[in-house]
Amino acid sequence: MASPNQLAQALGEALGNVSYHVRILRELDCVELVSTVPRRGALEHYYRATARPWRDDEEWARLPAGVRRETLAWTLSEIFEAASKASLEGGFGDSETYVSCVALALDQQGRTQLSALLAQTHEAALRINTDSANRHTQHVPESPPAIATELWLMHFQNAATN
Repeated sequence: MASPNQLAQALGEALGNVSYHVRILRELDCVELVSTVPRRGALEHYYRATARPWRDDEEWARLPAGVRRETLAWTLSEIFEAASKASLEGGFGDSETYVSCVALALDQQGRTQLSALLAQTHEAALRINTDSANRHTQHVPESPPAIATELWLMHFQNAATN
């Protein structure tokens, strides 16, 4: 959470420029207003991101390790929050739910193969989503209404082996 003033100071940019861009981000639903605080006769508006950038594998690999750790910490927090909420509200109750954890011991070739498989699975999931949306917009008679779901794919080195 940050105000345009805080962002301007952190970035070394003019407050007017930052405020303009925050306004655009708000119009695009990329940030949301979370609070206002009186400051010297005015209100300081505080926003938080509602959208996170998605990076492909090459972009991810070029990021500094600290940025990757911080991004992953936020992502994992989002995963656990969404899964906990879904669990409390019955989101894991139907027969199509799948949850699994598999401990593996992979050499470099195996790790590369598994990463490729997960990338293919990601692409296949996006195609399935598009097909589902097309059935919905074409009003296919036997097609039930779409249900919002989430798919999270993770593969990582066990902390005990670091």
